[in-house]
Amino acid sequence: MAKKPGRPKKPTNQLKLTGTLRKDRRNNDEPMPEVVIPDPPKFLKKEALREWNRVAPLLAKRKCLTEWDRSLLAIYCQEWGKYVMINKTFNTDVGVVNMLRESTTLLKNIKTIAIEFGMSPSSRTNLSMGKADTNNQFEAMMRKA
Repeated sequence: MAKKPGRPKKPTNQLKLTGTLRKDRRNNDEPMPEVVIPDPPKFLKKEALREWNRVAPLLAKRKCLTEWDRSLLAIYCQEWGKYVMINKTFNTDVGVVNMLRESTTLLKNIKTIAIEFGMSPSSRTNLSMGKADTNNQFEAMMRKA
């Protein structure tokens, strides 16, 4: 019988912030890219770029965005931009069935990518920020930031 996959591991940066990091349960060779807000790709336009500018700071603040995540976030934003465009033109009679199909596919793609970033209510239930250690001034400062 195949083993069921467990829930995904929390990012080490989040575990450090919450004070729940246990080094005996982490990969010592885990790559640790710097948390940054990468520049948006030049191909993002209108709604896709607006979504990038809205979401990227939120993800960086939660320590969930690095240069390595740039392309995945770009795909998410691009799908969002297409979804908005389809819904803006939805009032026309031309290709309504095709637009509905495309809209459904885009929503599935958006949801899948959003879950990877912890951007849905159900995926956030797997995250825990823990209680602030009032004796740890650095942790208290980081929580306020």
